[in-house]
Amino acid sequence: MPKITLSLKSPGKILVSENQEVSVGEVLAENERFFTATINLAQELKVDPKQVSKYLVKKIGDQISQGQVLVVKKGLFEKQTIRAKVSGIIKSLDQDTGLLTVITKSEMNRLLSPLKATVVKIENEKVITLEFKAEIFEGKEARGKKLGVIKIISKEKGPVSMFDIKGVDENSLLVGYSWSRESLNKADALDATVIGVKFESSPDKKAGGLDSEGTSFIILGNDSFLRLCELEGKSALLSGSERRLYVQDD
Repeated sequence: MPKITLSLKSPGKILVSENQEVSVGEVLAENERFFTATINLAQELKVDPKQVSKYLVKKIGDQISQGQVLVVKKGLFEKQTIRAKVSGIIKSLDQDTGLLTVITKSEMNRLLSPLKATVVKIENEKVITLEFKAEIFEGKEARGKKLGVIKIISKEKGPVSMFDIKGVDENSLLVGYSWSRESLNKADALDATVIGVKFESSPDKKAGGLDSEGTSFIILGNDSFLRLCELEGKSALLSGSERRLYVQDD
């Protein structure tokens, strides 16, 4: 059975276990991403970094608002005040540099299963390998790696018009028998994947994977095209390196 590997950008909380069956859209793992801002208090105060903490009027973990007083340094003839430039939560004060770090916001990142599958491997609290049942379509040529949903643009043997391509996005795997240069350009602009039998011009701009420029595509034979036209709405994986299209077998 085919496999696909998914990954968070950094380690997080794994919500599934090996050998567990998962459904489409199920949350596999999650982590929280923090956005921060820093201010060099030692530089602002013109003091040794190790002295900064005695001037700080807020504690680590405190919620602060923009404009609120953070630091007060009193001298014989003057008082220096530093106010917060951002709102957030004080995360840390580095005693070696005098850098104060404030968490300005956070967001939860979730890794979702794109297919009905079985978890076969979990690595480093961020990498999950899924195995799934699929019908396999062998291509004559292919490029790219893309997960998405089969969308039938046209079952006819005539060329796909650019006006036929509507209601699609980067998660669409577009199926049409013959593709004109204009229709390929529109699919490329939408970052959609193209599946067909004939192409007016080659869609192969540049070899590569998910993040490469150019249209991900696969060229099928007539029989495979006719079979694929029966699979509207199915989840699928294009593996250009294998010249294969895997369509979810429910």
